[in-house]
Amino acid sequence: LNLEASIKGRDSVPCVNIQNSDAQYLLCASPSSFDVVDLDPCGSPAPYIYAAVRALRPGGLLCLACTDFKDLGGASADSSARTLARYGVWISAGKSAAFASEVAIRAVIGCIQRAAWSMGREIRVVLAVSLDFFLRLIVQVCEQSLGIDPPVSIQTTPALLAPTVPLLVWRPKDSNTSEAGLFHELPLGVDT
Repeated sequence: LNLEASIKGRDSVPCVNIQNSDAQYLLCASPSSFDVVDLDPCGSPAPYIYAAVRALRPGGLLCLACTDFKDLGGASADSSARTLARYGVWISAGKSAAFASEVAIRAVIGCIQRAAWSMGREIRVVLAVSLDFFLRLIVQVCEQSLGIDPPVSIQTTPALLAPTVPLLVWRPKDSNTSEAGLFHELPLGVDT
């Protein structure tokens, strides 16, 4: 595929600069230069996260694809050690199997947030999807709005233990109701 020939034939592309160089070098040499950085390496994007956050303009989008789900899910002690080295998070081997997708997404988001905090920025998660062995995240990188020091540690609650809001309630038939079954009912404290 010849990118230069493809771009020359399009009048709608105002400014495109094609470079063939090391991604780390290009991102580090271009602070606050990009509106969107899309990292899609074969495996972990962790080695590129700090450079990508640095290369984004305020309000820019960082798009990530992660295919190292086996490590992020804490499949073994070795994978837990690799996740600690790459993302700065220890995931206990075998303990997170029931909610591995959420643990993996939170580990990657935490790594991106720590990179942003180190540069006086913060992130807003736009999209986080887990499909089989693949994670896709899109975050917006912004300047810190509140000037609050980042927390020293973040503790999260697994999805299976987090509070939920029921959308349907089972009501058995009794003297006050004429029917039994599932009914839509807003919980107390929720405005309509």
